[in-house]
Amino acid sequence: MEAKTPFEGSKLNRYHPLDMSFSIRHLHQEDKKSAKNIFKNVKKTFPWKMVFGFAFTVGKPLFELGLRLHERQQKRARFKRMISIGISIVVVIAITLITFSLIVKIGGASFGTFTKMSAMPTGSNDSGITNMLVLGQGDEKGIDLTDSIMVVSIDPEKTESIMALSLPRDLYFLHTDSMETEKGKLNLLWRDNRILIGQNQGLDKEEASMLSMRQLADEIGNALNIEIHHTVKIDFEAFEKVVDTIGGLDVEVAEEIHDEEYPDENYGYQIFHLDAGQQHIDGATALKYVRTRSTTSDFDRSRRQQQVMSAAIARAKESGLLKKPHKLLELYSILSAHIETDLKTRQMVYLANLARDLNRDNFVTLQLNNVNGLYGDQLFKGGLLYAPPRNLFEGDSVLLPVSIPEFPVTWKQVQFLSKLFFTERNPHIASPSFTVLNGGAPEKSAGKVAREFKKFGFDLAVVSNTPRKEEVTESFISANNADFDPQIVEYFSNLIGIPAKELPDSIREKAEGDVTIVLGKDFEFNYFQNFILP
Repeated sequence: MEAKTPFEGSKLNRYHPLDMSFSIRHLHQEDKKSAKNIFKNVKKTFPWKMVFGFAFTVGKPLFELGLRLHERQQKRARFKRMISIGISIVVVIAITLITFSLIVKIGGASFGTFTKMSAMPTGSNDSGITNMLVLGQGDEKGIDLTDSIMVVSIDPEKTESIMALSLPRDLYFLHTDSMETEKGKLNLLWRDNRILIGQNQGLDKEEASMLSMRQLADEIGNALNIEIHHTVKIDFEAFEKVVDTIGGLDVEVAEEIHDEEYPDENYGYQIFHLDAGQQHIDGATALKYVRTRSTTSDFDRSRRQQQVMSAAIARAKESGLLKKPHKLLELYSILSAHIETDLKTRQMVYLANLARDLNRDNFVTLQLNNVNGLYGDQLFKGGLLYAPPRNLFEGDSVLLPVSIPEFPVTWKQVQFLSKLFFTERNPHIASPSFTVLNGGAPEKSAGKVAREFKKFGFDLAVVSNTPRKEEVTESFISANNADFDPQIVEYFSNLIGIPAKELPDSIREKAEGDVTIVLGKDFEFNYFQNFILP
């Protein structure tokens, strides 16, 4: 591309020297002499040294400033990749605290008037469960990425529980059925779809944003095979003030955190240190606690986020915050500018009442991730995703569902987890740990079964052979102690198709955790995705 002259593209272009015509005349000798004398006089009288000195004095710092600004831009680009806000924490704070505070509108009716309103139930399925898509818009550059995506499911009647499933931002949709955007990464879909809606339907930004959230909720609902009834989008900026407003949080710090590269507000670094043990933290510390990842893994970071969620719920309930109108008004003033939702005011009243009454112990979180153990490495709960070769996606890092068989890509395993987690609920609320023993089944059967339990969200206590490699003819499942809920044992008995019975004394020495499964000579392995949930 040819370089443009300073005048190209401007209204002054017609005066460009190359475009002008000239007429030539010969100067008189006197004219030449006169012009020469004028130039000499100017040369003598004009303060050239002073001008050049002034230009150097002013220009040098400007040049150095330009270099510093360039370096700062490069720093910002690096930090943009490095910084990731734990926005999902605000999700549960929003559900437990904000919903009630939002009923008080600035300049509107009094608090007492609103509390007397009859609440309007939220949308729900036939079982009375309400599913919500909560988006965390956590980027600092105004590029509208939703770097935290969570499906929150509330069951106010049967189990009195909240189930929250986090979806990674790199989760990739190979095609969409409900959106203007045909495919893409999850953290880009809302923004890109909003832009297309605005262009194609002529909607303003706010209307396009709401419709894009609704379409994204439908798309995620299709992938999980559930109906999502409502949407909420939250900005992370209010996090610190919310934590301070509820009086801080009490958390048990598992191990000392010492981060010498925690980003500061000027694109530099600061030291963040937090001792191990029980700590009471304010909003600024809480934000650092959930953001830092220089010395810990992303999995540990996610665990801290879940811990803070639970601590926020506990603090809100124990402090009686939901009964203090002035605190709710304060929360409203902080958060009203940072929340976008399709929930109506009366539905928020309904949710606030639910948040007040739900059992804190029945708040369960899980994350879809790509620590899948496919190649004999570590396996995490929710490890149902994998990273395909980048060259298939123009060098981008994406995640797809692990499929059995490998092709075509399907959401079958994710949908099984979704039904187990959101619809059945009780197995994850009970959260049993399993001992799986091989008692005559084909080699490696215990390991295969254990992997299925693990990736669908359950803990393993022991995976081994029976004591002294005792062989049993028929497989069975048993509770390890009389106090454990027999209905949970019966549930898993029906799920994997082996009978429940009392645990034999000969097996008891290896039975740890809550439930023991013994795989006998009759056992034939099957993937959980092929089971019909009881």
